Amino acid sequence: MLAASERGSLILSSPAWPAFPARSAAFPSVKFPRRARNARLVAGAGPTAANYVFAFVFPLSLLVVTTVVSVRIGNKLDQKYLEELMINQAIEEADLDEDPENLTEETPVAERSRNRPKRRV
Repeated sequence: MLAASERGSLILSSPAWPAFPARSAAFPSVKFPRRARNARLVAGAGPTAANYVFAFVFPLSLLVVTTVVSVRIGNKLDQKYLEELMINQAIEEADLDEDPENLTEETPVAERSRNRPKRRV
């Protein structure tokens, strides 16, 4: 706590309750662990085979699965594209067989700047 003296300087005083109370009758359930004086840190065992599998084989398997799935999706999209291309070619050939004059004459189509209905007056 801060208190101002008569000279204008500040005097620090301790608070009524400490910020971290020690073990007392007021807090019987608070227990602080005691440290051994000569305790040493001992290194644990090295990584196990399961750790190596998780660290290397698991990510590689995810990479392989992702590659296989992307190849399958690519093949499916290629097949759909080729089918659509064959359909478009068949439609063009059918149009050429029906009306050869239609190919030389093209009617200009006026494009509208907005997709709104025409105003009726």
